[in-house]
Amino acid sequence: MLPGLQDLVPLDVGTLLLIRQVAITLGTGLLIGLEREYNRHQDSDHHAAFAGIRTFMLVTLTGYLSMVMGELVHPAFIPVMAGGILLLAGLAYWVSARAGDHGGTSEMALVLAFLIGCLVRLEYEFLAVSLTVVITFIPAQKFTLHGWIRQLNRSDIPAILLFIVLTALLLPWLPDRDFGPFGIFNLYRNWLLVVIFLTLHFLTYFLGKFRPVIDPSF
Repeated sequence: MLPGLQDLVPLDVGTLLLIRQVAITLGTGLLIGLEREYNRHQDSDHHAAFAGIRTFMLVTLTGYLSMVMGELVHPAFIPVMAGGILLLAGLAYWVSARAGDHGGTSEMALVLAFLIGCLVRLEYEFLAVSLTVVITFIPAQKFTLHGWIRQLNRSDIPAILLFIVLTALLLPWLPDRDFGPFGIFNLYRNWLLVVIFLTLHFLTYFLGKFRPVIDPSF
């Protein structure tokens, strides 16, 4: 009697986890490579990219297997493979820069693809998939982002920096406790209202400013 699938591949919890992780690893590489391939065909200003769908799938798989080999053989296997990916990305950027392409997006995506494979092995699948979405979304909006930048004037940059200081840098340092008569003062909550007002003001200003360059299909 021929052996069944259960005899050839024992579908226990560990095997199912391995299958799921490998599928996520290859899927994230596929998504990043798909965006890079599409960008290469759409952007005539760029030279031929050094990495496409197959390369990115192999790089995410390399990151995953690096973690496996680090667990089974020696932890030094992980930084050695990471150094190899960094060297590959550096050489690719050097070649493309000599050819006149100074972008570096594909090279950075290659390094991040390796790290995503490592995250999957560490069972941070949600984080790996989320980062993959971000990595594919940002380069896909290249022309929209460049159009926004061209709409900025000299006074917008200091305003953006001041907004970041007043919100992201100052707010976390304020104490979140009540004081004063009847506990009506709370520096964190009071300043949070200011942050909400500033955010609405900035959104209104920049949406009006960037409306002409926003892609209708976005």
